[in-house]
Amino acid sequence: MDAQLPDMDGMTVVRILRENAMTRDITILALTACAMKGDQERMLRMGCDGYISKPINIQDFVDTVRRFFSSKTEAE
Repeated sequence: MDAQLPDMDGMTVVRILRENAMTRDITILALTACAMKGDQERMLRMGCDGYISKPINIQDFVDTVRRFFSSKTEAE
């Protein structure tokens, strides 16, 4: 989820997804240029499961996505 989407900010989208019974349990990773002190904690508090700041390191991105995907499939 990008925090700075046009027309509607990403954290509003996260809130809407978390309020909907059909989408409440999907994994949401914040992928954002918001990398100031406290941004990660704020996005996690608002409902994101993980946080990746831009510019991204491709290997870190893949590792993070893999970690969340693996933990989700192991839970099923």
